[in-house]
Amino acid sequence: MWRAVRVRLTAPVDVMRDAAVAGLGIACLPIPHAERQLVNGTLVEVLAG
Repeated sequence: MWRAVRVRLTAPVDVMRDAAVAGLGIACLPIPHAERQLVNGTLVEVLAG
């Protein structure tokens, strides 16, 4: 018998950050994990708050 299973895939924060830096999309990251990239401009905040 088949049943639906909801799966949530997660990635380590550094992988998501590096993907965003590479231009692969946006990422919801804790500030401490993206602070250096925000300061040097390789990431920008798009959804404040």
